[in-house]
Amino acid sequence: MNNLDKWLLLSWKKVAIIIMAWIASVVLHNLVYVIFSDYFNAIDGDEPFFFLIAVFVIPIYLVVLVIYTIIKKLKTPNRVITTSGGINIALQGFGQYINTWGI
Repeated sequence: MNNLDKWLLLSWKKVAIIIMAWIASVVLHNLVYVIFSDYFNAIDGDEPFFFLIAVFVIPIYLVVLVIYTIIKKLKTPNRVITTSGGINIALQGFGQYINTWGI
């Protein structure tokens, strides 16, 4: 596993982290806006940092993860392993599938 795989290969753990990061960004955006509402009302603006993270950065990262994972799994070569019981297992990019029963 190379360094790109560490950051860009999709897993359920990363999906959970992405969801939590998105929720945290939305909550922080609203919290900062409420705390500094007098300032933002005076300049007729909004809090941009956490809003941009929630709306652009996190979704773009998720799309890149999905595309990288699909490309990585499609490039994985197909291999067949024969177990001691005579079962041929085809190892493909998207999981393990029992190919044939050896008799």
